[in-house]
Amino acid sequence: MLRRIFIPSLLTFMLIASSHANSQASSMTYQVQAGDTLSALAKTHLGDERRWREIWSLNPQLRNPNALRAGSSLLLPTSATHNAGQLSTQTHPSREALAQQYRAAVRDEVAGGSLQRFADRRTLATDAQLAQAPRVQANLSEGQAQVMYASNVSSLYNIGERYPVYAIQESHTVTQNQAVHELLRVGEAQLMHKEADRAKFHLMSQAPNRQESTLYVLPSNPYRNLQTSAIREPHSPGNNEMRITRVFHNEPDGVYVLLNQGTNQGVGAGRLAHYYKKDFVSEEQGRLIEYPTSPAGVLLVFKTFENSSFAKVLSAQRIPAPDDRVN
Repeated sequence: MLRRIFIPSLLTFMLIASSHANSQASSMTYQVQAGDTLSALAKTHLGDERRWREIWSLNPQLRNPNALRAGSSLLLPTSATHNAGQLSTQTHPSREALAQQYRAAVRDEVAGGSLQRFADRRTLATDAQLAQAPRVQANLSEGQAQVMYASNVSSLYNIGERYPVYAIQESHTVTQNQAVHELLRVGEAQLMHKEADRAKFHLMSQAPNRQESTLYVLPSNPYRNLQTSAIREPHSPGNNEMRITRVFHNEPDGVYVLLNQGTNQGVGAGRLAHYYKKDFVSEEQGRLIEYPTSPAGVLLVFKTFENSSFAKVLSAQRIPAPDDRVN
């Protein structure tokens, strides 16, 4: 039986690194051949085709278990890891009790500043929002100063004020017709001169190796930390297809995820939610149907956008991965 483990702050990252190392130590790498299936691999290597879910659980990059790509690599569990794919049988925690159960943990996260630091480093923007944002046309050295020349600078930007500078890190599809861009803060710039929609900024600080990136100067939008009173148990969303889009494993103070729903879908900051692994999926009438299973961990949504949200992993029994279901 899997044990529920509470993971505060930095220990979240330590657990996931340890869990990944343990899974690597008790597994072998296999190159997929044409015609391979998970059930066939389970029968050949584990002696039981019903153990295919153990292989799937070791390979979170595999979104569709029925579509293996020849030449790709999979981790296969050894016979000693027979319990790796078994489901937890412990009682599902009361949804009403989540807020009370995790209120102290959230209070520690807020007081420690981890949510603030993550929100200050990253933001999200749609194509339409970037089209309206000041875009850096040149990033030059002038004497002892580093300056930027930007276009599309609106009247909201004031001479003498400082603004964060961002570079696109990744792009994600969050709805059928809309992409969202993940922006990483790489510096800060002060507006020195402005004429019409063109401006010159003095670059106060910049992360290394960002000269080649397309840079945007965005309006300051300070993150407002959560209040403990805002923490609440999950509410029934209008759409039960909320998913993890991306996992941030390498943050210094915990593990964070990007979700594919936001304020337009009724998701608010302070929401607690479970995430679920794909323990059993069946193809029925041309659709992949996920069957219910025990929650794999608890997330706290702390910053929301129109169709996306940032959340932090508060506790985990199993490592979160892209496409994990959230509710």
